[in-house]
Amino acid sequence: MGWLTRILFFWGVLLTARANYLNGKNNVPRLKLSYKEMLESNNLVTFSGLANSSSYHTFLLDEERSRLYVGAKDHIFSFNLVNIKDYQKIVWPVSYTRRDECKWAGKDLLKECANFIKVLKMYNQTHLYACGTGAFHPICTYIEIGHHPEDNIFKLEDSHFENGRGKSPYDPKLLTASLLIDPRFISAHLIPESDNPEDDKVYFFFRENAIDGEHSGKATHARIGQICKNDFGGHRSLVNKWTTFLKARLICSVPGPNGIDTHFDELQDVFLMNSKDPKNPIVYGVFTTSSNIFKGSAVCMYSMSDVRRVFLGPYAHRDGPNYQWVPYQGRVPYPRPGTCPSKTFGGFDSTKDLPDDVITFARSHPAMYNPVFPINNRPIMIKTDVNYQFTQIVVDRVDAEDGQYDVMFIGTDNHHGHSLEERIIYGVENSSTFLECSPKSQRALVYWQFQRRNEERKEEIRVDEHIIRTEQGLLLRSLQRKDSGNYLCHAVEHGFMQTLLKVTLEVIDTEHLEELLHKDDDGDGSKTKEMSNSMTPNQKVWYRDFMQLINHPNLNTMDEFCEQVWKRDRKQRRQRPGHSQGNSNKWKHLQENKKGRNRRTHEFERAPRSV
Repeated sequence: MGWLTRILFFWGVLLTARANYLNGKNNVPRLKLSYKEMLESNNLVTFSGLANSSSYHTFLLDEERSRLYVGAKDHIFSFNLVNIKDYQKIVWPVSYTRRDECKWAGKDLLKECANFIKVLKMYNQTHLYACGTGAFHPICTYIEIGHHPEDNIFKLEDSHFENGRGKSPYDPKLLTASLLIDPRFISAHLIPESDNPEDDKVYFFFRENAIDGEHSGKATHARIGQICKNDFGGHRSLVNKWTTFLKARLICSVPGPNGIDTHFDELQDVFLMNSKDPKNPIVYGVFTTSSNIFKGSAVCMYSMSDVRRVFLGPYAHRDGPNYQWVPYQGRVPYPRPGTCPSKTFGGFDSTKDLPDDVITFARSHPAMYNPVFPINNRPIMIKTDVNYQFTQIVVDRVDAEDGQYDVMFIGTDNHHGHSLEERIIYGVENSSTFLECSPKSQRALVYWQFQRRNEERKEEIRVDEHIIRTEQGLLLRSLQRKDSGNYLCHAVEHGFMQTLLKVTLEVIDTEHLEELLHKDDDGDGSKTKEMSNSMTPNQKVWYRDFMQLINHPNLNTMDEFCEQVWKRDRKQRRQRPGHSQGNSNKWKHLQENKKGRNRRTHEFERAPRSV
């Protein structure tokens, strides 16, 4: 493969280009060689990797020892920079127990249930510090490399394993164990915590991708984060990094009639309305949906007392064979992580004075388990089924005769909305019919409901021998009259639900069908009139078209019948309407019907399998 040689070559080109740039020279290499040309020169030494390893993604250069350390799947390599075929390796797989737990949790045995090395750092003059994913149980340890290059030592310290949470990512697809996952920041606000300015915190609002295991599939969550104003980082750990950072989810949702909440997770804008107490402003947030099947906007209002209550609640912790998020039940160090260093709480003068266990806990538990719910647990304004979405908000407090009111000024964009498709389908009793419905989004699930005639209540459709669900829709076997009604097809994605299709099913009973197909010529008129009066308007339309179809002996297919109907309609539109012409057409139509009945064959007397 030659991947390592290519990396070294490009690395050398970049270093040369940077040196030329700093020296004021033209930033153009004097010589360029493609990888193919390097192979053809026979001067290229390559390392093709091991059969039982992959993912050579983590690199650490040790110029003093002329070594390149590479982290891969279940392996750590030490290459000689002069000759990369001269290398040492450490095999560091996960235990069989960890691998089986990962497999039982539904992870890929080859691509995920292994120890992918993500961290390689110089710890001191004699040791490296290494961390791996550990089959979704991050783990760290030390690697001895000796005092001098000639010591030729490359050994794993298997007696000093440490928990790697907060240092290595759980998922091998992630590069780092970041506190934030693809964040998009909205705004930040300094809010007093007490009368002591040392306790002031900066609250910032953002949205980010849901953490793996926190949500099924890819989703976006709205967040509120906090940092102490006097956070200067740690002394030995988290140096120049936040030590008081915590984050919690902002919920803005509407309870659904079927137990499925409609979530508005795309935070767009935030406005703080000051109150008499500067420590407790009212937070207004504008949210939109992140679903591909449902577009909507909402405004939610939050209390800072509810926000602080969540940050004083349980921390989120991953546990169990499925690595799901649960509330942390263990001992929380003192002072509580997230507390600002001040004389009010704990007596610490700086975050650099915080104990190591506080820093370690804060690094591995940045998220709170409980979310922040809006005031009254629902939005104060919702807008759906429109061709725009909310984007910004400003709130002004005005005085009126009966008190004060908060007036919201909301900005919008311009988008296209969605429409509901409605169909009418006819079926014959004891036959089968198929109701087709599939969402555009591949991640969406389909949810079916049934509504009987003249009833407002809708019930979920249960799959049994009579109803079979497929990816394309519903198959109804052996139709009965009780199956007549409205069938609603909903698409559900990330908690959003949108109605895609409404199908009205009309079931024609077999008694009427048999009378239509086997009636005597003499009694056609009276029987037809009686049955026509007993049918609904929709059934009358079906009956007329169906009788015309079976009474035409010269039409062998449905296509021919439809084509003749279309030709007749076009001809009638071209002709000027008149009384005599109307009588002539009526007489001609009756003659054709009579002629058709006399020439009807046994083939057209057979009932169709389905309509």
